[in-house]
Amino acid sequence: MSEASGSKVLVDNDILRATKVTIHPGDRIEVPSYNRLFYHVISGGSIKVIWPSGDTVMWEPPTDEANWAEHEPPHGSENVGKTTVIYMAVELKK
Repeated sequence: MSEASGSKVLVDNDILRATKVTIHPGDRIEVPSYNRLFYHVISGGSIKVIWPSGDTVMWEPPTDEANWAEHEPPHGSENVGKTTVIYMAVELKK
């Protein structure tokens, strides 16, 4: 049985919060606001990011992409592709 779409917290302490994010085709999850974040894509695909304003942008990370992101407000992420997208996200708290 595959893991449901959403975030699974792996580590959460005073220094960081690490989550595994899984989004199956056709599913949408809500992503909370974060500040400094490192991510690594385990399985790439096509994600439509929906901002609170209603604006959208496509994020199509390839498998094994790793990058850094600064602050983003809460937003929705919808898998509009044909593959399950999985990535690890590590938010630094300090």
